[in-house]
Amino acid sequence: MLLGNPHIKRGEYGVPDTYLWPSSIQELTQNYRSDLDRRRAGCTKQGCPGIPTGLASLDTVLGGHRGITIIGGSSGVGKSTLALQSVVCGMLADRSLGVILCLYECEVFDEVLDRLHCTLAGVRLDKYEAGQFTADEQGRVQQAAKIIEKNILPRTYVRLRQHDAWTKNWRHWIYEWERSVEKLQRLRSCSRVITVVDRMQKMPIPIVLENLNEYEIAECARVAADPDTWRLQQIFKACKSKVNENQPYGLPFLVISEMRKTDTSKRPLGIEDLLGSVSLGYEVDRVLLLQADGNPEGDVARTKLKIAKARRGECSTLDLRFRYREHRFEEFTTPIEIPTIATKIEGKAAGTSTGNRFRGR
Repeated sequence: MLLGNPHIKRGEYGVPDTYLWPSSIQELTQNYRSDLDRRRAGCTKQGCPGIPTGLASLDTVLGGHRGITIIGGSSGVGKSTLALQSVVCGMLADRSLGVILCLYECEVFDEVLDRLHCTLAGVRLDKYEAGQFTADEQGRVQQAAKIIEKNILPRTYVRLRQHDAWTKNWRHWIYEWERSVEKLQRLRSCSRVITVVDRMQKMPIPIVLENLNEYEIAECARVAADPDTWRLQQIFKACKSKVNENQPYGLPFLVISEMRKTDTSKRPLGIEDLLGSVSLGYEVDRVLLLQADGNPEGDVARTKLKIAKARRGECSTLDLRFRYREHRFEEFTTPIEIPTIATKIEGKAAGTSTGNRFRGR
């Protein structure tokens, strides 16, 4: 299509299914340069183009979270931990970042809070639940509680499984998600938002009910035949519906997916192992696959993080150490850094530099 065509109707920025056709080459280059300067400024501020993951090695190859990322792996390998810790590190690095947690495997938010306290304080979950701490651990738990209360929960919107029943309206999920985004933007001044879906296979889908027309019945039948494709379509619509100056690639999603019931202990995981449609992993921006590497050594499990697909990134395999009793990966924010983070949140002068604390050691 030729630039400068006066008969082309200009679209509205940030509205899906519309396009911004510049009236001249000069306008095109000016818009591009201004957007590029804005992206570079954000990269300088955060250390990477997207939202920091909390893992220095992952930020290096991916440039932070952008677009739609699927996280796959067997049960207990650390998929939810990787997603939650990524968004927590992003929130600590950017005070304008809001988080939507769609936790369809969780009925009580207390489970998530327990994990967050253990992650930031660096204490074992069994000791945290029993309340048996050393003096040093007690201080770290108190600092972690202060961080969660003042800097994480105010910018977090949570939807649990018990609040998302199956619905007759197939736009129900997007409608609820858009309301959550608007609340974070209006009430918490969050200019950027990231969403975690745990798990995609538990997302509510429309079912055939009474008083539906023929089109609605056919739509429900199509969804029932291939529910994961429909779920991914809803996520795509949501991601691209909120394109703005602060998030030019759309609002990022971290989507946790189940794997097929196959023996993968002796071979590396691949995109084809994701549960659902064959094209599921090929339609998203990134695919991260977690796989245990040998037997755990004490409280530490060696884990391989395979970047099977990386749009605007690099495909590779990273070696991680997963402290499963503390629900954190070793490269994430360590307990010794928590007092520094809490001091900065309270507006006090920190004693040491903290410029790269979110990028790991």
